[in-house]
Amino acid sequence: MNIFICANCFPPIYGGTEVYSFKLSKALSKIPGNTVTVITPYVKDSYDFDNRLNFNVIRYKSKSGLYFYFFYSIIRFKINRILITHRANFLTLAYYQSFYFNIPYYLTVHGTEHFGEKKIGSIVKKVKRAKKIFAVSKFVEKRLINMGVDTKLITNIPPGTDTDEFHPGINTSFLKDKYNLDGKKVIVSIGRIVEKKGFDMVIRSMPLVLGKFPSAVCFIVGAGRMEKSIKALAKALCLQDKIIFTGHIPHYKLTIPEYAFYSISDVFVMPSRVDKFNNDYETFGIVYLEANACGKPVIGGKSGGVEDAVVNGETGIIVDPLNKEEIANAIISLLSNKDLAERLGRNGRKRVIEDFRWEEIAERINKKMALLPITTVAIRDK
Repeated sequence: MNIFICANCFPPIYGGTEVYSFKLSKALSKIPGNTVTVITPYVKDSYDFDNRLNFNVIRYKSKSGLYFYFFYSIIRFKINRILITHRANFLTLAYYQSFYFNIPYYLTVHGTEHFGEKKIGSIVKKVKRAKKIFAVSKFVEKRLINMGVDTKLITNIPPGTDTDEFHPGINTSFLKDKYNLDGKKVIVSIGRIVEKKGFDMVIRSMPLVLGKFPSAVCFIVGAGRMEKSIKALAKALCLQDKIIFTGHIPHYKLTIPEYAFYSISDVFVMPSRVDKFNNDYETFGIVYLEANACGKPVIGGKSGGVEDAVVNGETGIIVDPLNKEEIANAIISLLSNKDLAERLGRNGRKRVIEDFRWEEIAERINKKMALLPITTVAIRDK
């Protein structure tokens, strides 16, 4: 198949949807018989990044550029499958081309890129014309059904994780020396510092954790619009020496010793919650899988699609994201009980290897797209 992947989010900028689009593109390109072309916005340093890839990446700088390169690529690369991994603006183009080029299009729905649209009726019409919709979690699947999408169109296929990159045993001596971590319990949170991630509640829970483990430290790895406010919160709670803000660290660096924050953790915490003001929520949470892949127990918030990423009592603990006592108790239980923490970490890595490797996820999506016959690009007769 000649697959055209439409991604509004793509490296060298990194976040959950960027990682999803990139890793899926890479895995699909390795399946025999496939060629992959990605269309995505231009960002600084993107050309250097693209030149290292084994598939085509088309960058556009304007709306007119998007329109031109979208249809140019369909003809130039003899596209016979379109996979939209993120964003409704590609959906509109895929919808209209289907009346002329008759190329089947498929859609990955993470959640907020469609649910927050004001013209929801128009979006649903275009979603329904897709040949198959890949929902990243059961939560997203339910939202699609509530929007009026036929259940027969929807397949629940979660994101994946690279278990060769994220694994136990990464050397952590550099970070332990840098931050003087010997003998200390380490809590780690990784992600964009925005309302839905719940990092402020991690900070609010820390005084309770420190009551049990006075030498414990917490790393918050990331950047975002709430960074200033949660730094102020840490200062107000006199936690400046206990909460360490690293700033943004590119995703690909998290697996090398100088930035292996998953690997130095005793527990990974991200108590995600619903951000009602911005209609935003965690529809899955790849970071939980990455932490599990490193053999670490995780704590997640009971909201959105987190319960698809974290199996309560088996790979981690699910908590009320608005309850600092519950968050603190979960952290304390894992720091206190080494056997429990190790069991959850082992179970987590086993689950990721069995069900969430990118090769497995790509194969599942590829099989769905391969069900229809392959045809060459041709304009439909009116």
